[in-house]
Amino acid sequence: MWRVLEIYRRYVERSQQAELLRTLKGARSGFALARVAAVGVGLTIPSLSVAAERLAYDIEIIGAEDLALEPLLSRALLVYRYEDDGAPSLAQLRRRAENDVAAVERALRALGHYAGDARIDVIPDPERPRAEVEITVRPGPAFTLAGHGAEYSDETPPIPSPGFADPPSDLGDLGAPVGDPARAADILTAEAAAVAALRRGGYPFARFLSREAVADFERAELRVRSRFRAGPRALFGPLVLGPIEGVDPDYLRSYQTWEAGAPYDQSALAAFERALGATELFAAAAAATPSEAAAESGADPPLTLPVTLQAEPAPWRSIGLGARFSTDNGPEARVSFEHRNLLGANERFSAVLDGGAEDQSLEIEVRRPQFRRRDQDLVAGLELRRERSDAFNELAIEATFGVDRALQGPIARWFGGGQPPTSARAGAGLLVEASVIEDAALIAGGAPDETALLLGAPAFLTADASDDALNPTRGYRLRLAATPFFGVLEEEAVAFLTLDAQGSAYRALDEDADWVLAGRARLGGIVSAQLSDIPAPRRLFSGGGGSVRGYADRFVGALGPGGDPIGGRSVIEVGGEMRWRATESVGAVAFVEAGAVSADPARFSGDDLRVGAGSGLRYFSPIGPIGVDVGVPLDRRPEDEPYQLYFFIGQAF
Repeated sequence: MWRVLEIYRRYVERSQQAELLRTLKGARSGFALARVAAVGVGLTIPSLSVAAERLAYDIEIIGAEDLALEPLLSRALLVYRYEDDGAPSLAQLRRRAENDVAAVERALRALGHYAGDARIDVIPDPERPRAEVEITVRPGPAFTLAGHGAEYSDETPPIPSPGFADPPSDLGDLGAPVGDPARAADILTAEAAAVAALRRGGYPFARFLSREAVADFERAELRVRSRFRAGPRALFGPLVLGPIEGVDPDYLRSYQTWEAGAPYDQSALAAFERALGATELFAAAAAATPSEAAAESGADPPLTLPVTLQAEPAPWRSIGLGARFSTDNGPEARVSFEHRNLLGANERFSAVLDGGAEDQSLEIEVRRPQFRRRDQDLVAGLELRRERSDAFNELAIEATFGVDRALQGPIARWFGGGQPPTSARAGAGLLVEASVIEDAALIAGGAPDETALLLGAPAFLTADASDDALNPTRGYRLRLAATPFFGVLEEEAVAFLTLDAQGSAYRALDEDADWVLAGRARLGGIVSAQLSDIPAPRRLFSGGGGSVRGYADRFVGALGPGGDPIGGRSVIEVGGEMRWRATESVGAVAFVEAGAVSADPARFSGDDLRVGAGSGLRYFSPIGPIGVDVGVPLDRRPEDEPYQLYFFIGQAF
């Protein structure tokens, strides 16, 4: 244990010294070395002897109230970096401040104030051992970027060519703030965008060389000229696969995002690598092209660059274990197995076994990716389930078959408000289900079990633009589903259409996402002649975890003669949650949720509405948040428990 602590202490010291070196980059080398040496001694002295009393001080910035200077200065100035530790003496603090003046002026230039200057005064407190550090800033006028041009050092200047990007000559078209304040960060971003545009447009070896900036102090204007080397033009060559055992080469080529002979595009290689990473077949995958020297040997522009794929396989099998608990359903456990390369082309086989005191199920799924086209999967599934609840008991077998594909183009952009969401998918298929049902309402009336045989054609549309699967802080999720059903219920022909729309949204209220406002809503309906045409498990219910917390599972809505839920043909749910992350590992939530279930389609009464509220704690583990929530019904009926308790991994929605 002590050996571990010693290694950690040395790591911290080296990290602090490295950080200080980065801060002092650009200062005189002699001064930088002297300061690093002094800080190195300061780090080790406390462990060897009693440190002398330090001089505490406060910092005030004067004259730059309208500038966002403090975030820059707090990272760059020594007086900020060592404010908590104080200074060894007043003289040392003054030397520290004198050397920080140049850093303040660099920060002003970074914000576009090229005629600004600064002064730092150290004012001792006559009554106590403390000092005031006053950073007086005279920013001067904000310089405007009057122009940002580009020139090229190539012996043969790049010229417009069919299929190749035109080398940019005006970086204002690439984000340079022409006509706006000449902020250094924006100028650097535009230069990086120019290099990226060249590499996307057929110039794989393009790079930035230097810049020349000329300031007009009378007009407070800055003109910048950036120099680049475009390098030779290049075309894509063939895809060359390295030794990758166990994976079909044709399957890997199905992800190729370019055609041989097309102009080189660096973004196509990045998209290829991302697509291979999403298969989960590889721990790492890199698509590389020859170096400039190798490509030019014996070739004339445009060069032909073969693409070589090197990949490190990842484990293809995994076993998962999970558990959850609620006061309504009790403890439940899950065991899962997945094979991600069953036949050599990323075919996925998964089996999930859920078991609890009331419900048990086994779900098997086989998924074949890239089915007949890119980003389309063929999916087949089989589920065996036994469910016992206050609403019904069911023993069922269900088989599904369909296709599932990623959405691209206008539909995906519509979901994202002009920008494609992180993931957007659509699917359709067939469903066959046979079940034996004990309907609680029928049992109360003395009716026997029901048997049902249903054929359905489910279709869905989903979009996920959230930033995290288990702990979203920004973005939204949306799911639309529709399933027409035809079949036989107790030897009577039935037909009905189920519609369901669910969505959630997340908004961080501060930069670090310590406060997050989350909301969800659901609206569903079933089109049928009457409620009795719908088998009980296919009716709409509400209540429980992930729905309206505080009520038992399915207990929002009308109850039958025996106090059991009967379900309905319409459902509506809304909920809001405030999430607070108090520390890196601990947080809390407060929530209010409401829902209603009606036997009539799209018609609700005040008696149908149920409201629940509560709070909970979150532990942010390496695998995601682990939560415990307590919900109470605000309009409790005799059949409702005074509270419900939920344990789970991830957020409630």
